[in-house]
Amino acid sequence: PAPILNGMAKGLSKASQVWTGAVLMAPTAIMWLECVYRTDAVRACIVFHAYMFWVLASHEGPSREASNGRAAVVGLGTMLSVGLSAYWCCRAASAPGEYLGVPLGELRRTLHGYGVRNPWTMALFAAYFAVANPVLEELFWRRFARARLAGYRPGRYAPPTAAASPADALAASAYAAYHLVIIGMIMPTWFNLGIAFPFLVAFGQFMAFLADRYGVAVAVAVHAALDASVVCWILDINFGYLDPFFFEPSVLQDLTDWSPSWRNASSLHHTSYAFVG
Repeated sequence: PAPILNGMAKGLSKASQVWTGAVLMAPTAIMWLECVYRTDAVRACIVFHAYMFWVLASHEGPSREASNGRAAVVGLGTMLSVGLSAYWCCRAASAPGEYLGVPLGELRRTLHGYGVRNPWTMALFAAYFAVANPVLEELFWRRFARARLAGYRPGRYAPPTAAASPADALAASAYAAYHLVIIGMIMPTWFNLGIAFPFLVAFGQFMAFLADRYGVAVAVAVHAALDASVVCWILDINFGYLDPFFFEPSVLQDLTDWSPSWRNASSLHHTSYAFVG
C-alpha cells in the first residue's frame, strides 16, 4: 500500500520511489522475456547477473562490514545438507517415473528445450552460477533493495528500524516473484504458489536476518549452498544420475524413449504452460 511505501521511503522523492519499484520488478521482467519468450535459461541468468552488476556498480555499494568466517562455513555446510537431503526425500516420495507428480520425461523435455542439454557445458555453467548468483543476489536484494525500500542510501545501510520490517517483506516478495517465472516453466501451479513462493519469501527474510546479524558474507554462503542444491536438482532431473537408485529397469527404459529432437518453441510453450495451468 502507498502509505506503507511512503513511510518506508520518507527520505526519497516520488520519482525515486517509482524508480526503486521499477528496479526491483525488472528481474521478473527479464526472466519472463528470456525464459518464457526466448526460452533460453542460460541467457536469462547471464542477463540477470549483468543487470544486478550494473545496478550495484551504478550506485554507491554497501558499506564494508566485518565477516564471520566460521558462521559462513557452518551455514554453507548446513544448508547444503538440508538442500540435498530435501531433494533426495522428494525423489524418494515421488511415484516411479515422476517428480512430485510431474512426469520426469516431460520435465526433461522442458529443460532440454530451455538449453539444459550437454552435461559438461551445464556443469561449467553450474559452477559459475553457484558462485556468481549468490554474491550478486545477496548484495542486490539484501543490501541494495532493502536499503532503498527502508529509505537509506546504498552504502549507508543502517541497523533495522521501524521501516525495516515492511521493507524486508517487500524485498523478499520481489525476490520470490522473479523465481516463480523460472519455476513455473517446469513445475505445476500448486507447487509454485503453495510451496515455492512461501518458501522463497521466508528464505529472503531469513537471509536478511543473517545479513544483519552475521554479515552479508554469511548470507552469501547459505545462498550458495541452496543454489548448489538447486543445480544438483536440475542436473539430476535432466540427466537422470540418480534414476537407478529409485526406479526399476522398465521405468528407466521408458524415461530414455522420449525424443531429443523435441526442441521447437511452439511445443515448448504449449507444454510449459500446461504445467502452470
